[in-house]
Amino acid sequence: MGVPGTDGSEAGFAERPAVEDGRRVLLKVTVELSATTSDTIVVRQGDSSADLAKAFAAFHGLQEMLIPPLASHIQGSLDRLVSAERSRDRAVGSTAPAPAPAEAPPAPAAA
Repeated sequence: MGVPGTDGSEAGFAERPAVEDGRRVLLKVTVELSATTSDTIVVRQGDSSADLAKAFAAFHGLQEMLIPPLASHIQGSLDRLVSAERSRDRAVGSTAPAPAPAEAPPAPAAA
């Protein structure tokens, strides 16, 4: 049996069933689970970084002590995205098309 999200044999966290509610995807955060495995957290408008971190940790059976740094990494990535979008909007005006979802740098391995 493979590790979810790494070899295609099982659905990863990003592919879990979700309600398609029309919220815009803001960010995709790749989390390195080990030296050879990773999975992706899809962050949509209105998502809580803490809730996403908790759900990701539960999905992968990670220790609770890893939730706060993962939530912080997600929130920091969102904060940087919002700051970059605001800077872009000031530079080109607010009529620019919405950017594609950003890819955050991978979170540290969840040893």
